Amino acid sequence: MWGPRQRPANSIRAVAAPLFAFTLVGAAVHVGAAAPLSVSPQRDAARQVSAAVSLAAAIDTSSNAVGIAESELYFMTPEEVGVALDTMQSMGVTQFRMFIPWRAVEPTQGAYNWADVDKVIDAAEERGMAVLGAVTSTPTWASDIQDSAYGAPRDPADFGSFMGELASRYGAGEGDPESARISAYEIWNEPQSFVFWSPKPDPAAYTELLKAGYTAIKEVDPTGTVVGGVVTAGLTWGDININPVEFVQTMYESGAAGYFDALSYHPYNYDWKFGDGAGNAISAVGQLEAMQALMEQYGDGEKDVWTSEYGLPTSYVSEAQQAEFIDDFMDTWSEHDGTGPMFIYSLVDRNSASTDVEDTWGLFRDDYTPKQAAAIVEAWIEENGPIPSEDLPPIDEVPDIGVPTAPTDPVAEEPATPTDPVAEAVANWQAALAEAAANWAAAWGQAANTAPTTTALSTRTAAEIGQPGAAPDPALESTDSSRAALVEATQAEPAPASDTADSTAADGADAEEADATGSGATESTDSRSDGTESDSATTGSTAGGTASRSSSESESSSGSSESESSSSSSGE
Repeated sequence: MWGPRQRPANSIRAVAAPLFAFTLVGAAVHVGAAAPLSVSPQRDAARQVSAAVSLAAAIDTSSNAVGIAESELYFMTPEEVGVALDTMQSMGVTQFRMFIPWRAVEPTQGAYNWADVDKVIDAAEERGMAVLGAVTSTPTWASDIQDSAYGAPRDPADFGSFMGELASRYGAGEGDPESARISAYEIWNEPQSFVFWSPKPDPAAYTELLKAGYTAIKEVDPTGTVVGGVVTAGLTWGDININPVEFVQTMYESGAAGYFDALSYHPYNYDWKFGDGAGNAISAVGQLEAMQALMEQYGDGEKDVWTSEYGLPTSYVSEAQQAEFIDDFMDTWSEHDGTGPMFIYSLVDRNSASTDVEDTWGLFRDDYTPKQAAAIVEAWIEENGPIPSEDLPPIDEVPDIGVPTAPTDPVAEEPATPTDPVAEAVANWQAALAEAAANWAAAWGQAANTAPTTTALSTRTAAEIGQPGAAPDPALESTDSSRAALVEATQAEPAPASDTADSTAADGADAEEADATGSGATESTDSRSDGTESDSATTGSTAGGTASRSSSESESSSGSSESESSSSSSGE
């Protein structure tokens, strides 16, 4: 693995802060936390000591800063949240992205239920971890669309009011920017897809929402960072999906300039490494560069693009491929000009034995044993992250916190040669899928998750951790079934290097695929425990080839009239 140049850690704030105040505290190690894959005693000790110095943290905006995007946090019990955050810290992760469902927090206009947000934010503050809050999903009272948890909001001012309340509660206000409990706010999730903006994506309408959110946040939390766009790599396909470049261009044409501090992007692709797309306009990296060109054109060239989701499901690819692609992504993204922090989706599988593509995005299996990618991420952060151990203040004595002090996972030492018994079968399956993308639904989930367990990162068992907390609103299920389908349908394949992405060029093929799949874009709701985000969106594949996973922020679904019960839990 070639390592990117080391960069100093950058606070998300303009106000300078000591290293201890905003970086080291983000990796405090707590007794009872999951044991690290490999431990640098000096580094971990410094983190633990720093926790006593400050309980606040700001997001590190360096391009080599690696966080975790975990949409399930909102739905977890307090104990599960603790296990999740401790596991992140054991890898050297100091910041994470969480889902904040407007729909669940404000089920009735003007009445707020912050309990499940508090649960996560309090746990983050205790550990000194920085938080990116992704706010999405629409209360039933705020939309005319009642068959989706992501119906287009009727009045952007309603969303602005909510964002003002959120920023007042968790932002820094007029105080020390480092004291913010949420230091960055992401406006919606993947609005370029009909899954998350129903009945069809509308970049002009999204821009009005962005403006309302930005204005409300800045009024009460002037140093809070507002992240807009939140678009996914892919191709345009009728009213189902808009490619990210076209979406961002229309945002600018609708007046988005000046209403976000950073743009975010989800460069998913199951079959094409991020680094291999250079020079191809319809690849994920090609679309990134096109969006950056637009930012330059509209006077935003100094603003960074963040990736708030990237990953692969191991029910679709092998664990070896997941590790290889994530490793390549971290290398390539961190070296690309104009990029900010990256968040890997996600921490832990929902169900490692499942063949459902949306159950297996985790770096860890559902019993918290690590996949190969967990070792890769931990090793990459140690080698390339913004907190190199040689820069830490000297520690006279390393506290004994009962964790191993030597690497236990050989995969972390040799990431280039992981072995997986199903790698060949997965490769063959993917080739067949590319040739007959219209049959994606039949092929979905066929890759077996049979890679051997390598290192047990935690002594906790699944039974000890317990089942995820239930969410009363079925429309807010934390599942991404439709997004995965959409990604598969709208993603470019690594073949021709031309800009023929717009799916309108494939209307004939789309129509045939619509017939093959039963209906061009069926909405499917994948329910999890008692409720969370259910995402609906099927789609056949477009002229480009197989599609990447549509939106990893598993925040809710469309297509569930049960969406009207928006009560509490939330709904990537």
